[in-house]
Amino acid sequence: MEMYNELKKEFNKQLHPESRVLALIALFMALYGVLHLLPISVYIGGPGFITAAILFVPIIAYIFKPLHALLIAVGGSIIVFVLGLATAPVFGIFAIFMPVMAMGLGSIAFRHWIGKLGIIGWLLLEGLYYSIFGGTVLWLIPYAIVCVLMGFFVIIDFTELLTDNELGAEWFKWFFLASMCYAITIVELAAMNTLSIGVLLLPPDLWIYIFPVAMVERAVALIGSMLLIKALVQREDIGELLEY
Repeated sequence: MEMYNELKKEFNKQLHPESRVLALIALFMALYGVLHLLPISVYIGGPGFITAAILFVPIIAYIFKPLHALLIAVGGSIIVFVLGLATAPVFGIFAIFMPVMAMGLGSIAFRHWIGKLGIIGWLLLEGLYYSIFGGTVLWLIPYAIVCVLMGFFVIIDFTELLTDNELGAEWFKWFFLASMCYAITIVELAAMNTLSIGVLLLPPDLWIYIFPVAMVERAVALIGSMLLIKALVQREDIGELLEY
């Protein structure tokens, strides 16, 4: 085991940082595409599926810097579109909008208060669009929860509302991680709602039936992504690989 650790350290030293980043981008791009083969729910409104890839969106936003997260979103979406998986048969090439919004804004929000404000702005804009062009007000509930959470973290960034000990506490780390994962899944959901109205023109009455199913899907995405992120960062060998 000691020899293995020595060899691993030597390998990591020899591996150029840029090569490691490119390898990680390619790996996660492929994983994101492959996970679309695993449906977890039927898309109500067309011949498509909600897949296990929704668990992976917050993970990519957490690990990768914004530009790299966007590259994975675009590359992975092209794979999904070419193979005709998930919601690609429903939205076509426009399906790329969902991971681009979620991974892009999510990656920035994990790192800077501007991203958190971006999430608030996007959900307010989408909520306005949604309210004008049809839908149930129930959708505004998760939007409002995310806006409050993101606003709370922005306030923390500019004030001394919490002490350094509180910010470093385990409970706060879990709370922040859960809030961010939830926000990212809702950002993706909002993008899907936009496409459902703008591309598919779904009737308002149908949203009443979609809402509870979507909330279960997002709960699965929240719990799954949060546990996977914690598992990744707690593994020393994987943690070293993901640091860049």
